[in-house]
Amino acid sequence: MRCDPGEDLADQVARALELGASWVEHDWGELPWVVLADPSGNEFCILPPGTSAGGTSRESALR
Repeated sequence: MRCDPGEDLADQVARALELGASWVEHDWGELPWVVLADPSGNEFCILPPGTSAGGTSRESALR
């Protein structure tokens, strides 16, 4: 899922978590997107608009 321009990645992650998503632990290093899983365990990503080369950690996604 990619955030639309003007949408905030942290808001979209928070909304997904409120709806039952959970964090996926991975060893892929810093990514520009956030990896979550739905309540059934299906993994999905939330990408910021204009995804940059810099990574997004769990902590920075929630700032």
